[in-house]
This record gives sequence, C-alpha cells and structure tokens, in this order.
Amino acid sequence: HVQSAENSQGASARGTLRRKEHKKVLTHHLYFCMRDFGHSVGEDTEIYFSLFDAKRQQYLSERFLVRISKEGFSNYVEKMHSNCTIFTDLGNSDLSRDLYMIAHVMRCGRMLYSDSGKNKTGTAIYRRPHGVAVLSLAEAAQDHAEELEMTFKKYYYGELKCGDEANLTLKVSISLQVYQGEEKEFHQLHEQIIRNNKCSPLPGQPNYGIVVSLRILHGELSQVRDENPLLFKNICLTKKLGFSDVIMPGDVRNDLYLKLERGEFERGGKSTGKNIEVK
Repeated sequence: HVQSAENSQGASARGTLRRKEHKKVLTHHLYFCMRDFGHSVGEDTEIYFSLFDAKRQQYLSERFLVRISKEGFSNYVEKMHSNCTIFTDLGNSDLSRDLYMIAHVMRCGRMLYSDSGKNKTGTAIYRRPHGVAVLSLAEAAQDHAEELEMTFKKYYYGELKCGDEANLTLKVSISLQVYQGEEKEFHQLHEQIIRNNKCSPLPGQPNYGIVVSLRILHGELSQVRDENPLLFKNICLTKKLGFSDVIMPGDVRNDLYLKLERGEFERGGKSTGKNIEVK
C-alpha cells in the first residue's frame, strides 16, 4: 500500500499540467466585399462605405469607395478586388459598441433626377445624394471565423440561416431599406434610420439590394497578412480614424482628414444669383 501510494503521488505530481494562458487579442480587422448591386440608378453611381459608432455618433473609419457604371454592376465583376477592402485596427471596445456599416449612395449625372438631359451639349456632371443604407454589425462582430453574407435591400426583413450543424457553419442574410431624404438632412440621414425615425424608402425595385460579405480577422495586421496572403492580394486598406488601441513602436501617422458634410449659404438679396461655388 505504501508503494502504491508513493507511485500514485508521483504520477499525480508528474501529471500536473498548467493551463495554457491564451493571449488576449487586442486588434481586429473587418474584411469587406461588395458582391452585388441590384439597384438601377440609370447614371454612374458611387457608394461610400464606412464604419459608424451609433453610441458616440461618430465615424470610426475612413470611407471606402465603390464605383458602379450606369450600365450596371456586371461590368465590375472581373475586378472583385476593387470592390473589397479591409477596415483595419479595430479594438475590442470598437466591436463592443453599437457598430454599423453605413452606405451612402451618390449618383453622378444630372443636377435634378427629373431632367431629361436631351438637347444639351456639354452637360456638367454633378455628384448628387441618392440614398442611404444602414447595416448593424452586431452579428459580424461576434467571434465567427467564417464569412458572413449580408444584404442591403429596400424592404426590411430578417432571416437567419444555419448550414450543416456538424460544421457549425453560420450564414446570415439581412435585408434593409435604402432611404432617401431632403438634401439638407442627407448628412444625418443614417442617424435617423438607426433611431427608427420615419424616412422615405426609395421607390421601385423592392426585390433588389446591395449584397456584401464580411469577415472578422484577429491579430496584428502583419500577422493576419501572413496568415491570409490571398485575402490581401490586390486589396486596399481602409484605415481607422486616429490611432489604433495598441500603438506599436515605429507607427507614425500625420494624417489630416477633412470631409465636407453640409453647408449653409445665404443669397444676400433677391438680385443675387442662385449659383454658389465652393473651393
């Protein structure tokens, strides 16, 4: 019995294993790709995607631009990398906030959408507000390694689809309305949509929308780039506004980021011209 007890104690001592401490990941990145654009605007279109913190009511990232020709999105399918980006240097606090993806849709063409544009030579091209879509990233911010496919559409409905339960593959399809509003309120239209204020949806085409794919990447950017070389091939990076939560030695940023959101102009008098130019 004494020898058995000694052997038992020795095996217990030798078998004691320390629990492996997992290093907490402090930096995350959001892979984004626009897969389809189903709206028919009839003119060249620019879509600006950005991350927005609804709690603090401020943008977290710079804007990523996708250009759509008036012929439609199919002309750009062969250049998928031009429709994809990686929003970099998101911290844990960013993912825990009310994080949204904002899509500002701008049409490039006539001053007024009702203008026919016929019998006019040398017509100027104007960038005009067309609509805004909002997508909550609460699902994508969860710890899912797989890619999530989400949809901006014009009529709201939510649908959660689960694939093979053995593989725990989660696919999420979310459809949202694209809204329009007065030009003087366009800069804050996304906030009104988030607060569920009454906004006017774009007329027509209720069964089409903007389809995007999202994926959260964890770790330092250099490490993530080494682990996903194909994902980073020919892709642009959309930086976070300001520094990341973790500032590495040698990181230098001297950016000055300016964006014109709105403007108020007075005519001054009845005889003053209506045209106003801002430089």
